[in-house]
Amino acid sequence: MEIFFCWLIGGILAGLIITFLPIALVIVGIVILIIVLKKRSDPKGAEPPVPNAVHNHPVQEPVIPRQEPMGAQVAGAVVTPAQQNGFSLGETVFARWKPDGYYYPGVIKQVLGESFKISFLDGDTDQVAREHIVRLQEAFSIMRFEGNWKKRGGFYMGVISSNEPLVMNYDDGDVEQIEIRQLRGMPDFNRRTAVPIIASATPSTAATVPAAPVAGQSSCANCGTVYIPGEMLFCRQCGNKLDVAETQASESAAEPAPDPVCAKCNTTNVPDAVFCSTCGNKF
Repeated sequence: MEIFFCWLIGGILAGLIITFLPIALVIVGIVILIIVLKKRSDPKGAEPPVPNAVHNHPVQEPVIPRQEPMGAQVAGAVVTPAQQNGFSLGETVFARWKPDGYYYPGVIKQVLGESFKISFLDGDTDQVAREHIVRLQEAFSIMRFEGNWKKRGGFYMGVISSNEPLVMNYDDGDVEQIEIRQLRGMPDFNRRTAVPIIASATPSTAATVPAAPVAGQSSCANCGTVYIPGEMLFCRQCGNKLDVAETQASESAAEPAPDPVCAKCNTTNVPDAVFCSTCGNKF
């Protein structure tokens, strides 16, 4: 009987050892692995380097290279902020579009020496020289605009009477709250000769302070629009009747201009005309 109990107890102990021995070995292996990794990352006895005491060399600070602003590297040359002409990357401006000469709104994407890469709001992209880029506030104060009336594709002349919200006073008397993408600046804009625009509270009287006409030109007595004597009978901007003595001379010699065509007298006018140049009929 005693022998039986001895064999029973021995079997139980052997079973426990066989069951738990692998688990114990795994735990021991994990502990050893953790200790080894810790010693490799922070070896015992490692001390920070000490400066050379014999020659008394000072510890030098690391040199951090100067970072140039984005867009400042152009063809291997360093462009300073002053050479960016005061414009900022991401700034919305009016820039001249070469194919038609009008100034359209766009965003400055890159500085290219003395010119800028412009992403126009209509999706086109072009490289534009600095002298053909105008800031928004400057443009609203000295530039004549054409607005896309009701986004229907037809552009009509006028001035900006308010910046926030953007309000367009058309020369024919209409007023519209407009988006900047509906505007385009006139191609004859010249920053050196431009003068401030006066937008009247009454839309029909909105006008500019005209510059003096050069030799061979005259200006409308009502709105100051410059024209060549003999090319029209009525001002194409305000409809005012011009000096008959000046206009009759070349009435028959005037070449036909592109549409629109006046519905009243069937006269062909220039594209930006608001009033017929022959009978004064409003388009």
